[in-house]
Amino acid sequence: MKVIIKQSSEKVGSIAMKEKSKIPTPKKSWSDKNQSGAAMVEYALLVALILTGCITAVQTIGDNADVGFTKAANALASAQVTN
Repeated sequence: MKVIIKQSSEKVGSIAMKEKSKIPTPKKSWSDKNQSGAAMVEYALLVALILTGCITAVQTIGDNADVGFTKAANALASAQVTN
């Protein structure tokens, strides 16, 4: 009885292997190279966008810090004059 189960499972396995071997493997074409080039362009655009955002943020923070330091310097200058 165990032999029959092994034989049936081997037949099922061999049929499955034959079916798998009939599946065609995809071949790379010239369009695959174009898609990878397009992906690189998209990554470059993302990097440029992120850098633009970072530069804008740093400039805004710098301008706000400059205003704050100017106010502090003016307050110290006026405090020294009154003493």
